[in-house]
Parts: sequence; C-alpha cells; structure tokens
Amino acid sequence: MKILSFIRSAIMMIFFVLLTAGCSAVMVLVAFTKDRKHLIRVGQFWTSNSLRMFGVKLKVIGQENLTSANCLFLFNHTSFFDVFALFTIVPVRYGAKIELFKIPIFSGAMKAFGVLPIARQSREDVFRVYKEVADNLNKEGDFFALSPEGGRSVEETLLPFKAGPFVFAIQAKLPIIPVVIHGARDIMPKGTMIPNRDKWTTEIEVRFLPMVETLSYTYETRAELMDLVFQQMKTYFN
Repeated sequence: MKILSFIRSAIMMIFFVLLTAGCSAVMVLVAFTKDRKHLIRVGQFWTSNSLRMFGVKLKVIGQENLTSANCLFLFNHTSFFDVFALFTIVPVRYGAKIELFKIPIFSGAMKAFGVLPIARQSREDVFRVYKEVADNLNKEGDFFALSPEGGRSVEETLLPFKAGPFVFAIQAKLPIIPVVIHGARDIMPKGTMIPNRDKWTTEIEVRFLPMVETLSYTYETRAELMDLVFQQMKTYFN
C-alpha cells in the first residue's frame, strides 16, 4: 500500500500544480467582478479538491462555535494541509509569509482574496498590515486566520505564542475562535514535497473551541489574552 500511495501522490502532484495554477488564474479574473462569493467558491474548489486528490478526509468538531460575524481564527500550524482544511470549512483570509507573494499568478490570487502579507523579519511592517486591515473591516463575515505560533511547527505540539495576532484582535475588536488541528503534519510535514506518500487515506481533525471575546482587553493586557487562548488550546495536546 505504501508503494501505491507514493505512486498516487507523485502523480497527483502534477494535477495539484495544474489545479493551483488554474484556480489562481480564475481568481485573478474573478477579482475584477469584485464578487467575493465567487472568489470563495473558486478558493474552496481548490482546497477541497486538493484534499480529495491526496486521500485526505476531514473530521470537524465544534461547528456550533462558528459565527457569521467578523472573527479571528487562531490555529496551530504544522503543514500546508491545515490551511487547506480550515479554508474548506470556513472562507478565511490568511496571513501568509511575504515570500509567497513573489510566485507568479499565485500571488495575484492571494492579493485578490485579501491574504495578509506577513514580513516575519519586520515587526513594524506586520503591525502596519494589521492596523490597515483593522481600520477597513467589512460589517460582517470577514473571517481571518493566523498562526499564533508565528510559523509552521516541526512537531504537533503547541509552541509559545507571538503577540501580533492578539494585538490585531484587540485593535480590530475581533472575537477569537481557537482552532486545534490534528493530523495535518502526518500528510505533509515541514520539509517534505509529496503529500500523504505512505498512506492511502489520512484524516485531519479540525476542532473549533468556544469563542473568546476581546473587548475587555487592551494592548497592555494582551499577555492575559494570550495565556487564556494558549491554555484552552493546550488542553488538546499531549
């Protein structure tokens, strides 16, 4: 089965590249219509089919904690596939490292969807992006997703949190929905190129935790908010 899985995944990589290029081009064109619903459809077509072609199944827990109002999802990040899984469920605007915006066509698709460019080496630039977004929120249905750990983790453990996402939530008055994702690392851990190479099917579990309000917090008390969310998420890690 491992050999068959490797052959399947190696072949699917070709289709994945074509799917990514095609959906990126379509998103750039759809952006001219300024119809976000169509952008979401194209984006979720890309992510859901990316999961399907590599034999990835989703298990969703805590959907009752989702909201139709603006909010910020904070998730543990171990693989590109936790990004695909979360977006398939909720059409979020991600924060992505600024280097990805150098990829032709794909960068246009990210800009069209409103992905936040994160320059990890410049805290000032990151905070500037957060402030610009906070000042221009839609009335409702503007969902954001950031990794409070600051990047992908090698192991499926919860790393110490960075302050940036919490400052953003406080500035934008966004409630936080913590998200715990298990299984994504098994599909494509950091440093690998072929997803799900030794298993025919793999399950990603996406668990939405109860919402945390941020209105009572300030920049000075951000550490209390960070610790509260960290402790809630840590419960679901060994």
